[in-house]
Amino acid sequence: MKLNYLTIAASLALLPCSCFAKCEGSVNLPSHQLSLAFEKNSSALENVQLKKLEKWARSLNANYAVQTWLQVSAQAQPDEDRPDDLAMARAVDVVKAALDNGLVKAPIEIKTNVGSFGNPSSYTEAERTVTLQLTPGCRNNCCEGN
Repeated sequence: MKLNYLTIAASLALLPCSCFAKCEGSVNLPSHQLSLAFEKNSSALENVQLKKLEKWARSLNANYAVQTWLQVSAQAQPDEDRPDDLAMARAVDVVKAALDNGLVKAPIEIKTNVGSFGNPSSYTEAERTVTLQLTPGCRNNCCEGN
């Protein structure tokens, strides 16, 4: 009986089968990013920025039926009115717009950041943005044929 199990195990080990290959998963698919700019002290998306989001969402929904993760990173300058609240308001407004445009398949993570008063780079226009980063997935965890 022991001999039979050893024979079966040895013959399986010698089989050239891709069914034993390790699946790398959706980590191999690149993420897609979009940055949206805001006016100083505002959390309202301007029409041009909203159109960018609509186009981006439409493209991602058309190309990726499986969406693994949506990260939303909102920024505010330290000299804006109530910058912590403003960064969160920007994030929430963008998430609402993203959901309205069909980005409903992935869990959403929100991060906010307010620049430092002592850092000159905290006062650039880039500090008044929200960046969305969508990580697409694929069916069968990208393990076609397994």
